[in-house]
Amino acid sequence: MVGRESSKKYIEFIKQKKDKLLLGLIFVIGIVLRCLWIDSRDIAYDDAFSYFLARSDLNTIISGTLADTMPPLYYYLLHFWMKISTNLGYLRLLNTLINLFTAILVYKLAKQLFSGKTASIAFLLFLISPFQIYHSQELRMYSLLLMGQAGFFYAIFKTISLENKNYKLWTLLAVFFGTVSMYAHNLGFIGLLSINIILLFKRGNSIFQKLLVPQLFILLLSTPWLFLLPQQIYKVQHAFWTVEPGFLDIIQSLLTLFSFLPMPIIFTAITLIIIIQSIIILVVYLFRNKNKKNWMIFLFLILPPILLFIMSYLIQPVFVPRIFISSSVWFFLLISSFIAESWNKGIGKINLVLFILISCISLPFFYKFNDFPRSPFKELSGFIQTEYNDNTPIIHDNKLSFFPVMFHSETENQYYLMDIQGSPNDTLAYKSQLALGYIAMENIEKFLNEDKLVFITFQKTLDEYQSIGVTHPILKILEERFKQEINEITIGDLIVFSCGVK
Repeated sequence: MVGRESSKKYIEFIKQKKDKLLLGLIFVIGIVLRCLWIDSRDIAYDDAFSYFLARSDLNTIISGTLADTMPPLYYYLLHFWMKISTNLGYLRLLNTLINLFTAILVYKLAKQLFSGKTASIAFLLFLISPFQIYHSQELRMYSLLLMGQAGFFYAIFKTISLENKNYKLWTLLAVFFGTVSMYAHNLGFIGLLSINIILLFKRGNSIFQKLLVPQLFILLLSTPWLFLLPQQIYKVQHAFWTVEPGFLDIIQSLLTLFSFLPMPIIFTAITLIIIIQSIIILVVYLFRNKNKKNWMIFLFLILPPILLFIMSYLIQPVFVPRIFISSSVWFFLLISSFIAESWNKGIGKINLVLFILISCISLPFFYKFNDFPRSPFKELSGFIQTEYNDNTPIIHDNKLSFFPVMFHSETENQYYLMDIQGSPNDTLAYKSQLALGYIAMENIEKFLNEDKLVFITFQKTLDEYQSIGVTHPILKILEERFKQEINEITIGDLIVFSCGVK
């Protein structure tokens, strides 16, 4: 009898707490997906750049970011975070925690605007999103950017809600999160400005004040960096690698926001079909319901990419999906609202399953990916340590392999060649090189008298030279110097030319 009573109480407890238990389970799944292979997936150049800049002192970080294209906030956070450890998994944990906190903000925002059921679905979609998981494992500022924007919108909606009594507190939080967004990314203001769309749907001095006051304070707090912004604008205009966007870039952006690229063509096609059908369903849903709130959120969704698209033709190409990362959140909120409302009809369940399918298709490719720009640098680092002594010069074709390899094993005999001036790859300014602690070499002339020399490049680079019918200029020099004494070793998509070894 006692056992039966205990079982009944246990079952009753589960029934009463099932919603919270479900949210807890979803959150645990999100944590697991973000922590899988967090310390073994190799890094890319951008990650290594963040590491080497963040380990500098605070003043050097400022000078390094001034010569680059980003504000210093993320590098500051990483600077203090790495005081405890520089283990790769630990370093990535910073963005993982930021992204998990953002998931809670997304849940709160969805519940504020819709219902608990919609919020739970949005919570799930966010936590299993390959795009979000990708940025939660990067040593870059995009998770911080999204946290700032999501927190800003949530705080603003709290200030304008009728039941809210803590106006000053939520205004302060809106200012805080908005300022975080501004100091996380130079284009963070694009997501923040979207909030003014509310004025198309709500009017009155009260609403205007609740929108204007926090934005003015954010502008005031951002002023110190805005004075320095012209230097970075010049940098973007003269050394940014993107091109003017077209139709294919829009398609690629959709795939990037909701899946992982690259994937085999069949899986890419399946994913694209699911995304496009979901967008069509969403548009039909908007026109049928004619709900002002849904249309407002739809405008939140499309405004950042539209502004970046226009800027790409007027100023400089900046149509990069990770900059309008907040658009994915607004999409999740809208599609979750549709799923919740059409749940009993079956189509809601089908759409939820389809988005789970996207994650199931994409994530294995994300976890296994080890090609350019995330080549097997750790393996290459181990090979260098094993095969060559400290007196053998190791010359990297460019910064893209040098810094990731140096992250794994920092040695004094490794160097890298500067990018061709004015080329799309010429993105690392001299002052940034100083801040990172390593200056690029103009050429390899000083090493040609050495008996042994190692040159490292990407297979992709060799293919590009071959496509125009020429030999890599450095290889041409090495072949003239070392004749037949060159061995070629392949490590993933990295090619190691060992010169002077008979």
